[in-house]
Amino acid sequence: MNFLKGLFNFSTSLYGYILAKKKSSRILFSTVTNDNFIKGTLVMIYSMAKHIPNFKNNFVRVFYDDSISPLSNNNKTALLGMMENIELIHVRDDIYRKAKCKNEEHRLAYLTIETFNQSDFSNVVFFDGDMITMGDFSKVLDFSFPVFGSRTGEFKNISGPRIK
Repeated sequence: MNFLKGLFNFSTSLYGYILAKKKSSRILFSTVTNDNFIKGTLVMIYSMAKHIPNFKNNFVRVFYDDSISPLSNNNKTALLGMMENIELIHVRDDIYRKAKCKNEEHRLAYLTIETFNQSDFSNVVFFDGDMITMGDFSKVLDFSFPVFGSRTGEFKNISGPRIK
């Protein structure tokens, strides 16, 4: 009986390991939104699904906070209806609510920090909710360095080349 119990525990652990490896080999796309930015977020996800091959095989996490970036039930339903791999993450952390902020309408930008807490994926990519994908850019997701930033289509490293 102990042998069967041990075999069951081993197979359960192995199955969990395989699922974790499968999930960690995928890319997590993340963003922040609220009711004011929902149209842009919906267009962004739609354009990514249209232009990035196998986009629907990856995951999308959308961060929101009922206090600083509320998301109505209708908008939650619209997001979740786009594809099955979308997760809505309700952030409930006072640090974002109490942090100093010059312009209150930009407070939801603090939620972008949640991207760094996503340790269950080997590759995590954050996108502003107001971007649109015009073509396949999946080759840039194969970079070998850990952090990459882009502002209006280009990135300039102080000591390195300009990347477009």
